[in-house]
Amino acid sequence: MMGLSFFVRLAWLAVVGSLVFQRSLVTALAVARATIPSVDFRSSTSTYVEQVVTSVSPSVSLQVRKTTDADLDQISEILARASIESYTADGNGAMSLNWNQSIQKLRAKASFHTQLLHRQRAIDAGIKATRKVYSQYKETKAEDVCLLDSDMSRLLWSQDDFRLKIERAATVSSERTLWDHHNFSLAPECPSYLQHLMLSAKDKKTGKIVGFCEVGMLPLSKRGELSSSQSKPIIANLVTSPSCRRQGVASTLIRSASRYVRIHWSSCSELGLFVDTHNDVATSLYKKKGFAEHSNVPIEEGRVYLMRPLLACA
Repeated sequence: MMGLSFFVRLAWLAVVGSLVFQRSLVTALAVARATIPSVDFRSSTSTYVEQVVTSVSPSVSLQVRKTTDADLDQISEILARASIESYTADGNGAMSLNWNQSIQKLRAKASFHTQLLHRQRAIDAGIKATRKVYSQYKETKAEDVCLLDSDMSRLLWSQDDFRLKIERAATVSSERTLWDHHNFSLAPECPSYLQHLMLSAKDKKTGKIVGFCEVGMLPLSKRGELSSSQSKPIIANLVTSPSCRRQGVASTLIRSASRYVRIHWSSCSELGLFVDTHNDVATSLYKKKGFAEHSNVPIEEGRVYLMRPLLACA
């Protein structure tokens, strides 16, 4: 579980994009609709939603898959609880909220839900836009064209619903992203702006969501000029339900996200995350997973940037 500053700062941050965009953009977005395995959109569209990454820990059997609208209420509850817990002195996860804390938790949950919902809508709009663009190419028998880079960005950006939903998702955010000061009448300068992933971990026995994370192209620093060259794929809002902590949920999400980015975001050579400097438990977990402090990224507002090469991801 991350500390409060992580959740408050990064709940909205994954608004960086709405779809997975690398190599064949069509293939990548088909995968975003599905889950971790690579699926070609030109193959059967009736089976890819069923594919999942399954990981079994000693006490929890997990299904890691693309986040759906139905997951958002449970995810928002877990995130809100984590943000309140970081204020409490009880390090055992016990919660006994007073009236003010209860109101704070309700507000936090509503905020998380709103932000996640708009990102989810942007992702879905991106999938529909990509299908439409691909259908047009298919009609012209251009199936083998590699739909990449600025040309594909412009084609997608011409889809009004997609563009407006990204803008709306950016609008409900309150902190620095690659979309800050962007002119939404113009396609983004780099396709990497559109890379985004939301993953849910479901307990297969209970059917409940017990973990969540996002990966987006985010700026490494709050200082300086915003640009794609100063951004990296960053894990955000990594959270585990209190009832399932220390049971491999976070590790499974990190492994799944790492594998996905390594396979589908081919221009990315590393994966990073931010952690509160005082969060020794989370820092220890990340270092065991191969993350290390990046000396070129300054510590800002009590958060340190950790990264690992994607080639090192299992």
